[in-house]
Amino acid sequence: MLRFPHLPEQIFQKLNNESLFKCREVAKDWKSLIDGRNYPWLCIVNIPTILKKSTYLHLAAETGQIQAFKTAFSETEDKNIKNDYGETSFHIACKNGCFKIVQLLLHTADLEINAKNNGDINLNATTKIGDTAFHLACKNVHSYVAKILLENAASFGIDLNAKNNRGWTGFHYVCELGFLDVVQLSMRNAAALSIDLNTRVNTGLAAFDLACCEGRLNLVKIFMEYAVNLRIDLNTKCNIGMTAFHNACSKDNPNVIKTFLENAVALTECEPEIQVYFPEKLN
Repeated sequence: MLRFPHLPEQIFQKLNNESLFKCREVAKDWKSLIDGRNYPWLCIVNIPTILKKSTYLHLAAETGQIQAFKTAFSETEDKNIKNDYGETSFHIACKNGCFKIVQLLLHTADLEINAKNNGDINLNATTKIGDTAFHLACKNVHSYVAKILLENAASFGIDLNAKNNRGWTGFHYVCELGFLDVVQLSMRNAAALSIDLNTRVNTGLAAFDLACCEGRLNLVKIFMEYAVNLRIDLNTKCNIGMTAFHNACSKDNPNVIKTFLENAVALTECEPEIQVYFPEKLN
């Protein structure tokens, strides 16, 4: 169905049997209409380059359309342009697990560093609630994106200890959600990447506390295994004075409680500073 049937009709009306020269005029009009995109309705319809909450760059990053993203990225002057939520295209790609676009942006950042043209892509940009791209990859369960950011953190200066408005780091999220592979990678590289494994959120909970609260038994065992070597404090207290063991008891996580009881003596023998306090009464 033609939306503008009068346009081709007007063009064909120019054809007549008197002169073949009219054909040239018709061909010229067709070229102007089709090849030149000289559509009259384009003068009426306004096609915005920036949408209300996102740009085309954000939309391409959200859907993972790599070719569309490359085009939009090359045509966008501000590589860190933000939507209404304060998110850049790098935030969006990490939040939605668009691995190829994350790789592309890291590669672009690498080229900028090598060319000493730093500042075009801010990999540590924060949203309105303080989330970095690493936060968003962690809290949205995209472990493969979180891992590539971890693996490239040193090269690109990605701040893995950045806290959002709630005081959470990416490490807090992976411990709460049970990302076993990301937690192990973080612990193995904690010293090299200066990851603070004891940092606490605004409520005073450490990553170990969150794992205990959620009953992440495998993570609890890993924390206990690495505690001595990485000097992880298993007895930090939150703002209301509860330890990880308190939290495990209050959340009724029997397997975690059992693990505490089985390892309490061993942990005390290995490191005098590490003790597991057993409360007489939980409020």
